[in-house]
Amino acid sequence: MPQCALAVEEVVRKAGAPEGLCRTLLVEVGQVADVIADPRVAAVTLTGSTEVGAIVAA
Repeated sequence: MPQCALAVEEVVRKAGAPEGLCRTLLVEVGQVADVIADPRVAAVTLTGSTEVGAIVAA
């Protein structure tokens, strides 16, 4: 599934969005909470397990 996220990132970039506006991070379950807690992260979306979905929802 990462190909879909990478394709969306490329479309956003080609549309002229500022560099860094949309980033695809391929991370392990244990990294999700830290990524979300980072003040540089304004929003998240995911394709993953129920476990990761529960972390994002918390």
